[in-house]
Amino acid sequence: MLTAVSLSALILAMFFLRYKLPVIAEKVEERKSARVPYRILGGRNISDFFKDNQLPYVLDIRNDAQIRLCGLKHSGSTVIMYIPFDPKDEAAFRKHVSADSRMLTVHKEKRAFLVMCGSGTRSARACAVLVEGGFRPVHLYDGLDRVPEKFIRYSRDVVSPPKE
Repeated sequence: MLTAVSLSALILAMFFLRYKLPVIAEKVEERKSARVPYRILGGRNISDFFKDNQLPYVLDIRNDAQIRLCGLKHSGSTVIMYIPFDPKDEAAFRKHVSADSRMLTVHKEKRAFLVMCGSGTRSARACAVLVEGGFRPVHLYDGLDRVPEKFIRYSRDVVSPPKE
């Protein structure tokens, strides 16, 4: 049975989660973006990226198993590039990026593009590598894990990345 104290604590917690937590998350996002040389975007705000870009480019750096499990749902105008990133082998990533014709187009046109992984950790390192190469990445800092359900496509719909 709920007492008056526990009920008021529950109401206060619900208020905090509904109204204060998103504001705090936005402030944290702003502070993070002030420290890094690339734009940061939270999963909840992924629709902003698609609204701001006429022809959105997305660089998915997850491994094959993760890509087969789920992916980003997108319109036909979205270009999704699959280049796996292993933080232990940045040289291989640089080589793939420099050889990918779509990445060269992105670089030549100075386009912003979204870099994503599962949780945001690998994509942060990949963004740093890309900035060194003169690219303008947008880091999906909390990864595909925090993207709203309406933007996720599950394994029955996902097309495997092309093999070279």
